[in-house]
Amino acid sequence: MDCEYSKPLTPKSVRFDVEDRNVDEEEEQDDSDDVQFIKGSPPPPTPSPTRSASTVSSGGIATPPSPYALLTETKGSPSPQPSGFPKLHPALYKGAPALEWDMAEDPSTIPALATDKDDPAASIHSRYPLSHMVLTNESLPEWPLHVAAPQGGRYLTVMQVLTLLRQHLVKRVSGEHYHTQTSDRKKEISTAYKERRKLHPDSDEGMIRLDYLPARTFGGLCVIGPQESDMQWEVRFDVA
Repeated sequence: MDCEYSKPLTPKSVRFDVEDRNVDEEEEQDDSDDVQFIKGSPPPPTPSPTRSASTVSSGGIATPPSPYALLTETKGSPSPQPSGFPKLHPALYKGAPALEWDMAEDPSTIPALATDKDDPAASIHSRYPLSHMVLTNESLPEWPLHVAAPQGGRYLTVMQVLTLLRQHLVKRVSGEHYHTQTSDRKKEISTAYKERRKLHPDSDEGMIRLDYLPARTFGGLCVIGPQESDMQWEVRFDVA
């Protein structure tokens, strides 16, 4: 599947001004089970009093924190409005030089990331690295992954995104969920599970979300577009 911006901005697009947000159709949702943080780190930091990253509309619905972290700005001046699509780090491009990463393994073992692991995973105009994004895959429609920079971090790094993705994919799947799949789908999942166990015999977590994917090798990221519901960027992760 080609990497395209399949959700272009329309006249009814979201606005990326920290103080003025379009929340007309924002829905409240409980995604506490899907928001993943680096192990041992609390949720993202509370915005400073001098710059509110969350406002409340007349209807009482709070807007989410800005998905951007301004790298440079003049003290006391308002942040310019970022526009355009995020640019991914070269190591995360779909079709980029292969990381050859089996997502069943810890991404810290990837030699190609030795010098890039702390770089911003994605940025707009280089000044606005993303601090939040939503990772999706068509094989896991019920499990989108909302990732956020840990407390103390101003943006998501390359390694943080990959680490959170792996933590998401190695979560165990219940037998009940497996049996809701079609016969053909269950065969595919079962085959993937058996192949993974052959290569990783010490793995004892049972069937996991990774087994629902058609392959285990990371195939790169692709920016899909902004989600109007929460103003976060949707980014598809592919397999190869």
